[in-house]
This record gives sequence, structure tokens and C-alpha cells, in this order.
Amino acid sequence: MDFFNGVWIDEAKVEIKVSGSNNHLEVKYSNGRGPFHGLSIQLAQAVINVDFTDDKPFTGVASVSGDLIYWANGTTWRRK
Repeated sequence: MDFFNGVWIDEAKVEIKVSGSNNHLEVKYSNGRGPFHGLSIQLAQAVINVDFTDDKPFTGVASVSGDLIYWANGTTWRRK
């Protein structure tokens, strides 16, 4: 199972489901946005790159504790 799999909450309190395997991910918002596809890799920390086709691709980095994703656009998701 990929590190990012599960349900996350963004800063607007919208739930986002991340699912996938073999480092290939699908990201789908509970408000109907998505699905978007991405990849994850494990470096010193887990990193995710998602192509938000209604915006642009963004990279996120997991916190050391694993309960937050810090996105390159300045937003944060927390694990539900």
C-alpha cells in the first residue's frame, strides 16, 4: 500500500481520497473534483506529484510524522 493512500482533509475542510498501488495514484475530492492522477516516490521523505488537470501539476511532501502533506502551492492537507 502506498504511503499516501487514505482520506485527507484540505484547508477548506474538503475530504480528498487518495488511492492506488505501485506508486501510481488517483486523487478524488468529495465535492466531485477529479479524479486526478499522480505518482509517489520515497526519498528522505515521501513525495507526491499530482497533475491537477483543472489547475496544474503540484508536488507535495509528507511531514516526518506522516499526518500532513505540504504542497508546493503553499497549501496543506492533513490525514483524516
